[in-house]
Amino acid sequence: MKVTTTNLQNSFGKFLGYVNEGKEIVITKNNKPIAKLLPFVDDSLIVGESIDQYNINKHISYDAYLELTSNSDFGYELIDGEIFLQASPLYNHQYVQIKLIIHIEKYFNNNKCQSLAAPFDVILKNDEEKEPSVVQPDILVICDQETEINDGHYTGIPTLVVEILSKSTKSKDMIKKLNLYSKSGIEEYWIVDTESKQIIIYEFMNKEIDRFNIYHENEIIRSNRYSGLEIDISQIFNSDE
Repeated sequence: MKVTTTNLQNSFGKFLGYVNEGKEIVITKNNKPIAKLLPFVDDSLIVGESIDQYNINKHISYDAYLELTSNSDFGYELIDGEIFLQASPLYNHQYVQIKLIIHIEKYFNNNKCQSLAAPFDVILKNDEEKEPSVVQPDILVICDQETEINDGHYTGIPTLVVEILSKSTKSKDMIKKLNLYSKSGIEEYWIVDTESKQIIIYEFMNKEIDRFNIYHENEIIRSNRYSGLEIDISQIFNSDE
């Protein structure tokens, strides 16, 4: 089934229902196919596969992305030409996000850098891709807000980003975003797993992974980029689980 970007925006729920029935929705712009809506398949078991295996021909241009999202109430991300609909986070995700943002904001109090939380668009350029990506990290730290906030939009590069895993975003956060963040100039990336109660901290240098540390429950996580940014993991995860 083919549908224009305008019709998709106006009747997204109806077409999403068709997808849940197993139908394939082809999104068109100017009578040309630009993207597909497909039934969700749990790909959490392929986290260990290489990034090269994700070169899927499901691409949408940055201009088409802007047109799709300009009048939409839904949240989207665009990563290396592939579009993702942002699902509403569950309780554990929100619990951990609030706990982390409290600790991170306390550290940056009276600091030139500041922390922000999703939803907040960040435009990033991967040197391997011709067009930019647009992501909404769960938490980000920016230090260039004085020069990179224009008309309320952030146009710079965060120094630190945090993503909290969910079943629907696990492979995206651990593979696609890891690659994007390392190639776009971000210095540090935290991946938070609420199920295993562990946090992985990646440090990037020259747009490559320089080192990473895995912190488990009851350990103290330490930022490589910010000296003194330390958090007791027991204060982050829900102890009632």
